[in-house]
Amino acid sequence: MKLKKIINFILIFILSVCCVLPIVACKKTVDTAKIFDPIANSKMEQFDSQSLTVIDGINLSNVTWEITSGSENAELDGNTVFAVKEGKFTIQAKYGEKTQKQTVSVIKGANPTIEVEDLPLLIGSSFKIEPKTKFKSKEIRGVTYELTSSNTGVVTTSAQTLSAISEGTATITVTANYKGNIVSTASFICTVNGNRGIIPNKTAYDLYLCDNFLGVDFYRELPLYGSVYNDGALVKNAEIEWRILDEDIATIVDGKIVSVALGQTSLKGVCTVAGQTIETVNIPVNVKTAMVESAKEIVLDLSKQTHTFDSLSIFGTQDAVGYLTNEKTLYSYNVVENSIQTAQFVVGEYNYFVYSENEVYAVKTQLIVADYVVSDLETLKGMYDYTNGYIAMTNDVEINGAYSTGAEKATTFEGTFNGLGHKIIGMTLSKGSAGLFYMTNGAKIKNVGFIDANITKESGNGVLCYQARATLAVDNVYIDVDINVASGYDFNGGAIGLLFQCTLNISNSIIICNGLYKDGAVDGDNGGFLGRCTGNVVMDNTFIITDGYACATKIQENNTEYQKINSIQGIYSSEEEFLADKNSEHIGLDFSGFNTEYWKLDGMPCYK
Repeated sequence: MKLKKIINFILIFILSVCCVLPIVACKKTVDTAKIFDPIANSKMEQFDSQSLTVIDGINLSNVTWEITSGSENAELDGNTVFAVKEGKFTIQAKYGEKTQKQTVSVIKGANPTIEVEDLPLLIGSSFKIEPKTKFKSKEIRGVTYELTSSNTGVVTTSAQTLSAISEGTATITVTANYKGNIVSTASFICTVNGNRGIIPNKTAYDLYLCDNFLGVDFYRELPLYGSVYNDGALVKNAEIEWRILDEDIATIVDGKIVSVALGQTSLKGVCTVAGQTIETVNIPVNVKTAMVESAKEIVLDLSKQTHTFDSLSIFGTQDAVGYLTNEKTLYSYNVVENSIQTAQFVVGEYNYFVYSENEVYAVKTQLIVADYVVSDLETLKGMYDYTNGYIAMTNDVEINGAYSTGAEKATTFEGTFNGLGHKIIGMTLSKGSAGLFYMTNGAKIKNVGFIDANITKESGNGVLCYQARATLAVDNVYIDVDINVASGYDFNGGAIGLLFQCTLNISNSIIICNGLYKDGAVDGDNGGFLGRCTGNVVMDNTFIITDGYACATKIQENNTEYQKINSIQGIYSSEEEFLADKNSEHIGLDFSGFNTEYWKLDGMPCYK
C-alpha cells in the first residue's frame, strides 16, 4: 500500500511538470515574439531618433506602440523613438496576440549643433534669425531659442529678432532649449555698419502657390526693393540687382519675387556705388503651403474599414487629400485616392492638418474619430449597440413621430454623443421611460439641438434620457419641448426623467419647456428640466425657460432634491422674462461658451 502511494505521487508530479512547462514555454513565445527589429545594442544616444522597422509579414498600421516605463527618458511618435535624456526606457509593441519588449539605455553622446552664421546689419535694421538644431543631420523639432547679446549698445535681442542700434560688433549667443532643458549653445558675430549697406523692404519673404484659399488671400509674388546707403547718406536712384539661390523654388520677374515650387531658398541684393560693391545678407525665402483653420470637423467612422474624404468640401477645390498630420504628435498618415484605413486611428477628438495631394492647400481642423456615426433615422436607431463608444452625428435627423428605441433597447450609455451642431427634429416620447437614451452612466452629451420635441404619455420620459446615473456632462445642447401628459403620469422632465444620486454638469445650454401650466394650475408631477431628482445640478451659462417647475415638486423618495433644483439661478418663467435679462446692459448674461457655429444668438437663442 505504501509503495502504491509513492508510485501515484511520482506520476502526479510528472504530469504536473508536463502541464506547466508547455504553459511557461507558450508564455515565453508570446513575450519574445518578433514584431520589430530591436535597437542595436539596446542603446541610443541622447537626442537621437530612430524609426523602428517591423519584420516582413507584419502590417505596421496594426502595431500598437507604447513606452511602458521610463517615459521621462524617451518620447514616442508612432514607431519613431526620440531619446530625451540619460536613463532607461522600455518600448513595447503589440500585434494581435504577440508582444515584444525592449529595454533601451539612453547614453550621453555628442552635442547637437545649432546652425548659425555671422551676420552684418545696418543701423536701424532688424533681422529675425531662424536657427536649426540638428543631431546626426536630423533636425530636432520642438526646440525653442533664447538670444543674448554681448553688447546691447550695438545689438539688442527680442525673442529671435536682432535690432541694430549703433556701429560696432556684438557676439550673439544662441541657446537651444527642449522642454526646459538646454540642448546646445552656439554663437556668431553680428557686425553693424552705420555708413554703408542695403536695407531691403523685407527681412524674409513668405510666398505661396495660390492666390486665394477658402476666402483667405495669399501672396504668389511680392515686390523687391530696398534703400542703399553709402557714407551714411541715402543713394538716390540706386539700382539693386536681386539674385536668388535656387530658381526652382522662386524666381525674379520684373522686380518681383515669384513662387515656383514648395521649399526654401535665399535671396541677396547687390549694388555697386562709387566702384564699391554693397550687398545684403542672405534673405530667407519660403514658399509654403496655404494653411487656413476650418470650423468644420472631419468625422472618421471606425465602424467602417475605410474612410473616403470629400476633398471638395475640405479644400473648396477638386484637389485630392494627400495626408493628415497630428498637430500634437506630428505623426502623418498617407491618404490614397482620397481613402484611408480607419484602423490606424484611436477614438477621440484631435487637431489635425489636412494637406492636399500636391501640398498646395491645407486646413487645420478637428478630427473626430468615432466608434459609430449617425447620419439618418435608421442609423440613430442603430447606435444603441455602442454603449461605451463615441457616437458622432453628421446630419440633422427627422423623426417627426413616436420614438422609443432607447427604452426598448434598455441599454445604459457610458460614452460620448457628439451632435456636431446638428438637430433631432420632431421626437415624440409616448411610451414611458424613454428619451434619446434609456439610461446614462458617466456619459457626455454635447453639440446637439432638439427641435419640436413632445412628451405625450406615460411616465419617466426625458429628451436626453429616462434616468441619469454617475456624472452626466451636457454642453452646447438646445431643447425645445412640450410636455402634455394626462393626469396620473409623473416624473417626466424636459431634459431628464430621473437624476439619480449623481451630478449633472450642464453648460452653455438652453432648455425651453412648455405645457406644464394648464387649467390655471402648474403641473407639479412633471418638470420642465427634471422629472425627479436625488442628485445635484451644476449649471454654467445655462438657462431653463418653463411655464412650470424646473423639477417636479411631487414628494417621494426619488425626488428629495427638488427644492434645491428649483432655486437654481437661471430659471425663467417665460421667453419674455429671459429676453429682458439677456438684453439688459446691467445684467449681461454670458454666452461666450456657446459655439456660434451651432447657435443663432440674435433674439431668443436657438440652433441654426
